[in-house]
Amino acid sequence: MNLTPPVVGLSLAALCTAVGAIASGYHPKGRLAFNILKPSTTVLIFAIVAASVRGSEIRYDGLIAVALLFSLAGDILLMLPPRYFAPGILCFSITHVLYFLAFISVSGIALLHLGTPLLGITAIALAALIWPGVEHSLRIPILLYTLLITIMAIQAVGSAIVLGSVALLIAAVGALSFYASDAMLAIDRFRSPFVAARAAVLSSYWLGQWLIAFSVAVWSWPA
Repeated sequence: MNLTPPVVGLSLAALCTAVGAIASGYHPKGRLAFNILKPSTTVLIFAIVAASVRGSEIRYDGLIAVALLFSLAGDILLMLPPRYFAPGILCFSITHVLYFLAFISVSGIALLHLGTPLLGITAIALAALIWPGVEHSLRIPILLYTLLITIMAIQAVGSAIVLGSVALLIAAVGALSFYASDAMLAIDRFRSPFVAARAAVLSSYWLGQWLIAFSVAVWSWPA
């Protein structure tokens, strides 16, 4: 394990900025604080990876790090006017591709397992649920994004099954948390807005990102 003081300190700092961002998001005068704290949280999560890089698994670490940079770009774009929504989705799509590549770099392709049908059915149900509320210009991007994040989550679970390591188990839980975050975001935006959406979406998003980043710090190959 590589739970160094910087990793612990960065994790606590990310927790503080995440809570601050969520709280400011609900405050009528909290827009500026939210715009600062939201990307700052992702930067801190990225720093966890940077503080934990191992020479033996530099490809996995590097792909996770670059994926977080695209997530940061997506975070910023989604805070801008609606015309930047599609570019933001593109950045997060690249994030999921990079996470997928990171997982297969250590386990090989592992898309067929007991969780595959469940995640596939969930993706189809989610797409059907939000479809009527998605603008025509966004339907193809949303479908492609749903496909990418579903494949990424399936691979994350498969990698954890194949390797049986603590690190990949943590990353798989993170991928599923990220998946849940995007599902709630889609429901809130395209189907039925709900008051707790911001807190639910952001908390599960950052939990997922932190777990994936933290997998770099706690990497443990099976005996």
